[in-house]
Amino acid sequence: MNYIMENENIVRRLLGSLIDKLFIIVLFVIAYLSYYSLYSTGALGVYLAMLGMSPSSYEYIVDTANRWGGALNIDMRITGLFVIVNILYYIFSEAAMGISLGKYICGLTLKSETGEDVSFGRKIMRSYWLLLLMIVVIAVRYFADFNYYIAIVLFFIVLDISVFFKGRSLIDLLSRTYNVKRQIY
Repeated sequence: MNYIMENENIVRRLLGSLIDKLFIIVLFVIAYLSYYSLYSTGALGVYLAMLGMSPSSYEYIVDTANRWGGALNIDMRITGLFVIVNILYYIFSEAAMGISLGKYICGLTLKSETGEDVSFGRKIMRSYWLLLLMIVVIAVRYFADFNYYIAIVLFFIVLDISVFFKGRSLIDLLSRTYNVKRQIY
């Protein structure tokens, strides 16, 4: 197959990212229900309510949170599971298809800066950078005491703002890779 570098197709890349996020949310819910069982949906409900709260507001969540070891415990356990699902999603989909599932659906593939196939080690490095950025944003959220909605927006601004200027995300820049259009003959 031939591949063409296509940095100007921002829509294809961002649509692929959106599809990835939808897959990750579905996988997260499945992982949560598999790990914590159907009887713990109350903790998931508390977590969903906590998305709009800053950590200093957790003291107001009492009933269900106390049954699960407190709101901070719920937050850390469920956020940790979400981070693990994200990292595993990218490692497995990039190992199997050469790129994340959403970007594959959008007709993209992953190449090095020289146009060669990306090694498995470099794909792992991409997941490492994602993990590191997620941890930094979660830590900033706790220290700055703002809610997850702000953290999510901050994360995507930091991660994807360079797409609009360089056609590559911060992870692409750090791992020296490109998302390119897959040509099919």
